[in-house]
Amino acid sequence: MARKDGDSSRRRRHFIREWREFRGLTQIELADMLNMTSASISRIESLKQGYTQNFLEACADALGTHPGVLLMRAPTAADAFLPDPAASPPSLPVRHGRVK
Repeated sequence: MARKDGDSSRRRRHFIREWREFRGLTQIELADMLNMTSASISRIESLKQGYTQNFLEACADALGTHPGVLLMRAPTAADAFLPDPAASPPSLPVRHGRVK
């Protein structure tokens, strides 16, 4: 039997559920934050429904991480909180005068 284009067996693994649970949110709470239904969140987490780039960015923002991290790392991974190499370095205060 041929697979349909929307077949979940073709969708790649992601860590959206793990990040949501790590942040202590229910599907309903995350759905409210993203202005969508909890049923949609459930289908995305179970790979029954695809997602858009806009969803991924909004979800990452709501979960306090980077969109790429949702696709590549569980929140419990040792490197899950390393800075994003594409991000700008943090601004450091400029000190004037001699260093003592």
